[in-house]
Amino acid sequence: MGNVADKEVIKRLFEAFDAVDFDAMDELLSPDFVAHGLAPQFSEDVAGWKALAAHWSAGFSDEVLTFDDLIAEDGRVAVRWTSRAVHSGDVFGIAATDRRVTISGIEIYRLAGGRVIGYWGELNLSDLSAEHAPDTGS
Repeated sequence: MGNVADKEVIKRLFEAFDAVDFDAMDELLSPDFVAHGLAPQFSEDVAGWKALAAHWSAGFSDEVLTFDDLIAEDGRVAVRWTSRAVHSGDVFGIAATDRRVTISGIEIYRLAGGRVIGYWGELNLSDLSAEHAPDTGS
């Protein structure tokens, strides 16, 4: 596959993640997929990726995702993204705040044969912390 096709696979994977579409994830992720660096409660395989998608969906509503950068070369796709959503459920042990938050990430995906075989990512979840909560005057 070429760089343009690889980018399309990753865009579809983001759509599947957002929709918690397990069938599409099965199509896009290799059975040998390894997700390096997920939170400890998630396994680093396809099942863990699906569990993460369900967890994310339960924790955020009204999400708008923007691709800030999408770069492909030699079977790898790098993505820098920003998500704006309402923190409406527990996420990684952080209770819902019902605030609109901004989360960003930088991720690298490795592809082979039109499927994703590897993931490495870093998330900026600082907007979920108490120090960013609105001052209630108490």
